Parts: sequence; structure tokens; C-alpha cells
Amino acid sequence: GEDRRIVISRSNLNELLKALEENELLCTDLYQVNTDGVILTKQRAEKVIGWARNHYLSSCPSPSIKDGRLILPRESIEISVKRLKAQEDISRKPSQSLKNIAKDEYESNFVSAVVAPGEIGVKFDDIGALEHVKKALNELVILPMRRPELFTRGNLLRPCKGILLFGPPGTGKTLLAKALATEAGANFLSITGSTLTSKWFGDAEKLTKALFSFASKLAPVIIFVDEVDSLLGARGGSFEHEATRRMRNEFMAA
Repeated sequence: GEDRRIVISRSNLNELLKALEENELLCTDLYQVNTDGVILTKQRAEKVIGWARNHYLSSCPSPSIKDGRLILPRESIEISVKRLKAQEDISRKPSQSLKNIAKDEYESNFVSAVVAPGEIGVKFDDIGALEHVKKALNELVILPMRRPELFTRGNLLRPCKGILLFGPPGTGKTLLAKALATEAGANFLSITGSTLTSKWFGDAEKLTKALFSFASKLAPVIIFVDEVDSLLGARGGSFEHEATRRMRNEFMAA
């Protein structure tokens, strides 16, 4: 009952304190943080603190610093605790929870395309060769997710929004994308170009918008678009349909 809740809460706050200290961060009102509904291990506490740091740095233009340490507000930590709880709920009953997250029929199209990071089953170590590609993906994707504070100063340091993997069929592009999601601890959302096309006028644009709005609720997430060339060919040809142009613009602006 109540005694167990207090014991779990104390243990959770202790794990959060250790994670803060290991990352040289502070939280002045840590002991008021509500951690109901989760049991934090060392790994989970580090994940929560990492998310809280990301949240704070992305939402606050001039973060508070004391003695060279970033001061995280309680709110950012609580938002991250809720996010962990939601993520664990999803992994317990994936499709049902994802259906609840999808706000309309367009977002519902992508529910079956989501794979949680622990279920992908492919790591960089499982892929032979391609060392230079793995190194580049590590620097371009994983580093910004793990150390976001390094990428907050100026546009030149902003992490890239998209990466194009190209090569003949069977050279490991899909495998690399799956391994990247595992290494980054991100959900994996895999679609083909045809998923976003529709016979109904205007639906392709709505589906594209829904893809990114749905993915934002699953963050961190890696969206893998197979056969993207069928979707984003050369622009502005005389035969380009208005609906195709609008869908493409929606995709590029995301």
C-alpha cells in the first residue's frame, strides 16, 4: 500500500540523484519530483535524466547554470518520467496503446509500422563491414541524441534532420536503419513510398503530415522510408501533379 509507494519513491529519487551526479547536472527541487507509476533502475534513471536535459535545452533559450552545471527544473524530469511510463505501457500492449495515440484514421495507418527498440533485434555489431557508414551514422544521429547540449549553439551545429542511404538492393540499407534505431534506443517506424500515396485527391498530403505528427508522439523515433525515390523524384516536371507537389513539399518541410 502506501508504505510500498513511499519506499519505491525514495529508491526512484535516489537513482535520479545518482544519474544527475554522473552527468554533472543539478536539480534543486529533486525531492518534490513525482515518480508514481514507475520503478527506476540505474539505466532507466539515466534515460529519464537524458530526456529531461533534452527537453529543458530545447524549450529554454537561456538555461540556468550553477558552478558550471546545468540546473534541470523539476517539470522537465516529471515530463520525462511520464514519457518513460507511457513508453513502457506501449511495450506491454503495443498495438492497443499505439491505436490510442493515433488521433485519426490517417495516423492509424502507421500503427502497424512501429517497432520498439528492444524488439528490433539488430545491432551495429551484427553488420559486417560498412564501418565508415556506421561511424558516420553514430556521429550524425546517435551523438546528438545522447549529447544534445553539444548541438544547441548556432545553426552550423544543429543535428541533421534526414539521411539518404543509397546503393543497389541487398547492400544492407534497411539493416543499417534498424541497427541505428537499436543503438539510439529509438522506436523504428518503417514505411515504403507507396504507404504515403493514395487514390483520393489530397490524402497523400494528409498522410505525410500524419506520419510526422504520429512519429513526434513516439520520440525518440527513426523513420525509415524505403524506395523514397518513388516519392521524391525530380521536382517541377511538366507532368508533375499538383497533389504530388503538395505532398512532396509537406515531406520536405517536416
